[in-house]
Amino acid sequence: MKIINKENRTRLAISLFFSIVGDIFLMQALIGMSDIMDMAIKSNIKDMPLTVSLTVFYMVAQWGCNFVKYIFWQRFMFGTRDNLLLILIKSLFRLPMSKLKEKNSDYYMNILNNDIEEFRIGYLDGLYGLLSYSTSVIVAAVTLLRVNYLMVITTVILTILPILISKVMTGKTININKEKTSANETYLSRLQEMVKGFDVVKRSGHSDEYIGIFEKVNEKRSVSYMHYNVTTNMIRATMFAIVSINQLILTGLCSFLVVKNIISPGLIITVTAAFANFSDAFSNSLESGIEMKSAKVFLEKFMPYLNKNIDDNVIDTTPLQSDNRLTKADIAIEKLSFAYEDKEIFEDFSLNVGNGEIVAVTGESGSGKSTLIKLLLKSFLNYSGKIKYDGKDLQEITEEELYSKVYLVPQESFIFKSSLFDNVTMFAKMEDGAEAKFKEILEKVNLRNFMELHKDEELDPDEMSGGEKKRASIARALFNDSEIIILDEPTSDLDPENKEIINKIIFDMKDKTRIVVTHDWNEKYLGKFDKIIKL
Repeated sequence: MKIINKENRTRLAISLFFSIVGDIFLMQALIGMSDIMDMAIKSNIKDMPLTVSLTVFYMVAQWGCNFVKYIFWQRFMFGTRDNLLLILIKSLFRLPMSKLKEKNSDYYMNILNNDIEEFRIGYLDGLYGLLSYSTSVIVAAVTLLRVNYLMVITTVILTILPILISKVMTGKTININKEKTSANETYLSRLQEMVKGFDVVKRSGHSDEYIGIFEKVNEKRSVSYMHYNVTTNMIRATMFAIVSINQLILTGLCSFLVVKNIISPGLIITVTAAFANFSDAFSNSLESGIEMKSAKVFLEKFMPYLNKNIDDNVIDTTPLQSDNRLTKADIAIEKLSFAYEDKEIFEDFSLNVGNGEIVAVTGESGSGKSTLIKLLLKSFLNYSGKIKYDGKDLQEITEEELYSKVYLVPQESFIFKSSLFDNVTMFAKMEDGAEAKFKEILEKVNLRNFMELHKDEELDPDEMSGGEKKRASIARALFNDSEIIILDEPTSDLDPENKEIINKIIFDMKDKTRIVVTHDWNEKYLGKFDKIIKL
């Protein structure tokens, strides 16, 4: 799957085009400056105004090209990032829950936020830098070639030489820095030891001996710091000397060519600037390539969600056939056995829930109530036995089909920062009878007054009561037309009034098959259920 779509490739191409044109205008401006210098030397005032005007035009044109270049560069980077983010999100939604739950929410937050931003900064910025700086190198080289072929050869040599020397010196700096770090860690360890052990050393009567040991450690640290500072400063001085020598060589070559009447004196301006552009662009292109290579780790992290081959192995893409849909709401569990992390949760467990029945599932913490919910929702597949809906094996039911008929009302009701309509309909369009259906459901779950109070305003989950959240969550299940509703601790942490309201809603849904996981052991309450399953 290509991470850069056609639109963003076009943005990249436009940005690179204006980058090249801008570099050409810059080189033309430099040549114009050289011509002005030559006219001044020859006292040719007649042609100078036109040349100055053209040079100014080239400068303004180069500025304009840079402006367009930066706009399309940013559009390319953020457009590609946003497109990749959308692809990743869609891929995650297509993953089976059993696969999705292999990673925790922090992992996905990191991928969809930190990693994708680092990918933009490292890989996409590096890609653009590699391409744009490479074109700048070519334009500068062509400009130098227009002056004289010796200029191109000299520039290449004088550019590559400092890079090679810098690479050797960088290795030396890394080794010296390791020595400095090691010496500092030893010093800090001794310092901490001395501060904590003041009383022990003092009582021993051997303070001078211990101070002598500490002095040696401190001396070694000081020597390592001095060695590091001298080396790094000498490297800077060496690099400055190399740059100065390069300028001297370049100036000497230009002077030689001027004396031999091969180039005009004014072209020294063009050569000097083109040399600087070539050297900077060449170095920056190498750095961009390194950044791009370093950021490939993020691309590799994304690839499992971008690779088309994953479709056949992981993503649930079985088409939903109308004649395959669940037509009733029967549930049959036959000799279910399941272990999680070497702990046996179920062994030969069986359960039958008839169409329209309401079943209570109780048990102590850790007895398997939450695991049973996950098994019914296909979050775990490594079980033995059978789980059937309307006689059809769960393993043969697609997640799309399953979620259209089975809905979980979780213990912690999730409310989106959007309107109540969006929260209940899950962002359905207000058409095809959705509004009428929405209002009918609000009456059933006693949210009509809440709707009249808040209308279309964005809900703040922190300002909603537990009962309001729970009723909104149940309303969501009803709007989904789910024939089977699983409710996980629907009345936990609710006050008696809201608890009574929620229970009435649940028991009044007689056209639905309901499985209620509860910790409520009240006999009168449990007596209302068709079946009670104690795990």
